[in-house]
Amino acid sequence: MCIRDSVGSEMCIRDSGSSSPPARAQPSAVAVSASLAARRNLSLPSRSPRCSRSMRLLAGLPTWSTPRRALSSQPRMWTPSDLVAFYDSPWASWMDRLAAEQPFHPLAQQRDPPDPFLSMLGNKGRAGEQEVMRRLFVDLGFSVVDLSRLSAASPSDGAAATAQAILERPDVIYQAPLAAGNFHGVADFLVREDAFWSSSGSRLTANELDAHGLVYKPRYAVWDAKLTRHAKPQQVIQLCCYADMLQQMEGEVSPAAALVLGGADAKIKLFNLVNHFAHYRSVRRRFLRFHAQFSSASGPPQPPKRGAPAGTWRGVADSCLLYTSDAADEEDS
Repeated sequence: MCIRDSVGSEMCIRDSGSSSPPARAQPSAVAVSASLAARRNLSLPSRSPRCSRSMRLLAGLPTWSTPRRALSSQPRMWTPSDLVAFYDSPWASWMDRLAAEQPFHPLAQQRDPPDPFLSMLGNKGRAGEQEVMRRLFVDLGFSVVDLSRLSAASPSDGAAATAQAILERPDVIYQAPLAAGNFHGVADFLVREDAFWSSSGSRLTANELDAHGLVYKPRYAVWDAKLTRHAKPQQVIQLCCYADMLQQMEGEVSPAAALVLGGADAKIKLFNLVNHFAHYRSVRRRFLRFHAQFSSASGPPQPPKRGAPAGTWRGVADSCLLYTSDAADEEDS
């Protein structure tokens, strides 16, 4: 198992151990609502008229505008995964929200079928987290508090359990629920700085801290386990989001986050989040602004081009692109 920093140096240790669809909405009700909207002159232009028309054709809905629905008075809770989905594809983020809030909407029933490969990766990822906990922490004598039993707890109850665990000052908190503002999520590991910043074994040394421009203080750092061999920008955004929640909960957080990357020999890549927080904040602001304007009546944003990320909505996106292309051809002819 290797610890690698951002400039390429690494420290390794070897482990000799093992390694029936819901019913469609009645079109008559939609038609009546749309007719009333037209009489009251409440129709609003969509963000993308062609795409909006295409989506209504796909859903079997009337092609005229319907009034913007009132936004919920209850603040919606988001996760780091939601933020990354938006970073990859605003289209997929919009469709995910439609499916979550209006599961009986005809478009919400057109999600791509489950991908067996992605399901396999998810199961493998969970097993990998437990292997990291064993090899990197338990086998090396770290004290670990396991909060994975709280996976079904409410965000507030889970965060309260994490806050209580932090008061006990264990070396590592596994599957730590976090919540602050309108975000919540579960960090794979919270690792106490002074638990692993020592001069022996696989623990980080003071010189390594200096190389990252970090100052020693016994705070908790966010670690995340990933199957990928190389770090991705989306993963760093997730680290920042977890650290942001922990900062708001506890008043302080270590800037020395880490990704435990997969492979034959797991490698720990360190990040000074001070260098990445401005980018994270920018993405977060755009994400919240985007969803503050959400309305199923106005239609989704322009779909991504073929080959670009579309989440689990690739089929709907391609169909919308086809309709848009056909409409453009008709206008040109």
